[in-house]
Amino acid sequence: ARLDVKEQVIWPNPKNQNDKVELLASLLHELEHMYQILYVANFDTPKAKRWKKELDNYIGGEDPVGNLLQEIELDANAFSQIVLASDYGIHYEHQDPIIQELINRYIKSGKMLNDD
Repeated sequence: ARLDVKEQVIWPNPKNQNDKVELLASLLHELEHMYQILYVANFDTPKAKRWKKELDNYIGGEDPVGNLLQEIELDANAFSQIVLASDYGIHYEHQDPIIQELINRYIKSGKMLNDD
């Protein structure tokens, strides 16, 4: 999916139209990005400052590793996994086990619920 910030629209990826889990995971991921944008605009915490810096210097899909290592991406991936597990009972992981380990560490770090 893709978030169009200007239009405030999430565009689902057509290739996921028959995979409801992947579709839901990507929509949750993009919703978390919208939350991040609102958080940065409304708070002045250490997390808001880090996220603002990443949003202002966003590394896109042309650098897949750089993209996935950004805190805002780890956060969005973690959010989608947590919601899928807690609300839908769906175990969902990143296809790359190294990236998944980073997501797991991010979740365990408590950064999702912390403003530090």
